[in-house]
Amino acid sequence: MAKQKKNNITEISNIPDDVLYGGKVPPHSRELEMNILGGMIIDNALIDAVTTILKPKHFYVNANGLIFRAISDLRDRNEPVDIITLTEELKSRGELDAIGGPYYLAELSTAFSSQESIIFSANKILENWIKRDMILLTYSLNEQCYDPTINTESLLDKAQQEILEVTNYLQKKNYSHIKDEVRETMEYVESIHERHEKGATVFGVPSGYDELDALTGGFQKSELIIIAGRPSHGKTALALNFARNAAVDYGKNIGIFSIEMSNRELALRFICLESRVDISKLKTGRLPESDWAKIAKQTPRLMSSKINVIIDDSSPLSLLELRSKARRMKAIQNIDMVMVDYLQLMEVSNKGNLDRHLEIAYITRGLKQLAKELDIPVVALSQLSRKVEERAGKEKTPPAFRSKGIRRN
Repeated sequence: MAKQKKNNITEISNIPDDVLYGGKVPPHSRELEMNILGGMIIDNALIDAVTTILKPKHFYVNANGLIFRAISDLRDRNEPVDIITLTEELKSRGELDAIGGPYYLAELSTAFSSQESIIFSANKILENWIKRDMILLTYSLNEQCYDPTINTESLLDKAQQEILEVTNYLQKKNYSHIKDEVRETMEYVESIHERHEKGATVFGVPSGYDELDALTGGFQKSELIIIAGRPSHGKTALALNFARNAAVDYGKNIGIFSIEMSNRELALRFICLESRVDISKLKTGRLPESDWAKIAKQTPRLMSSKINVIIDDSSPLSLLELRSKARRMKAIQNIDMVMVDYLQLMEVSNKGNLDRHLEIAYITRGLKQLAKELDIPVVALSQLSRKVEERAGKEKTPPAFRSKGIRRN
């Protein structure tokens, strides 16, 4: 049984024709690949449609991948694609004999069935590649599971990340044409305008604070938002208000990672927020009857099946663990936003003896990458030291947060 070992499973190159996995031929269709290439040779107008879906690596037959690359390069140079130009292109690359010569190119022309079948064929080829990719991923994971030097936590994180990348591949490509991006962006802008015309002012996850939402449009997808402040200055209370408003008033699904407080403590805070009662009185039982009446009236709302707030109070919590759990929350609960309380309590795995400032910078970058990967906003709380107050007249921003792509509040 032959294997190809790569560090990144999703970047595996074309699989040789004679490779068998578990005694079986990997999923593929020579006929569909030939249909695609034949159509591109006969009708150059089909090339753009196909190249937005496929790359050379998606072809099972190595010769077909070489031909696809040559066709794409000719198209990029605005040169016509036919049997003659393709023969010359492959000859100049020293690949003509490898693909079977001009005879095979002529055979491709006869394999084309119809224009209507091109997109179907392209999507099926992509699906077959994804299945082959998954086969290679499982073999790689199986091999690494027997390696005692590989950290289990890192292996789980890698497996989840690879599977998520493969899962998203049908909808999310690594590259795109600017015309497609502009068209899709204009559709997005027009939808915002239409909603604005109908009175909407928030287009992300609402905070529930009108003035803030008017400035930001809500917490936007792929953003990392840092809420920084001194200890006991209301960071958690503010963040929980954001979470409560988004979940209860707007029906958003919220994931909360509480490293500092337990699930019970957060639940108490949510009860007080919803009932508008003093948490210190609730903890000690010194509540007047009027406050008990508020709790009895408002608490059932938090227990409604329509309210979806997922709380994880794991502590300690590493960046690897948080990413893994957030991915599961996204896959199972379809969360719209993640909150982390708080950043300095997170741990870094397998990073040696990093300076704590570098660790925080590493964690911050990791949270930003997570926001982009899951395409949701990530709100992280950060605790400032007392030294901040000594910096009179200066910007109170920790060095780790002075980077692009991070909104500071």
